[in-house]
Amino acid sequence: MSVSGLCSICQTREAQARCDQCGTMVCAQHYDESLGYCADCAAEASSGGRTF
Repeated sequence: MSVSGLCSICQTREAQARCDQCGTMVCAQHYDESLGYCADCAAEASSGGRTF
């Protein structure tokens, strides 16, 4: 997958992944590879905050 631009969370590092949940482009530091989620979605998932 080709991802370009800056991380949507920190706005400083190159985006390297796209969140499977919300589609946000994020750097490796803000991506939970085990879930495939950005840091924001991973935090919500672990707290049970999202309902679908």
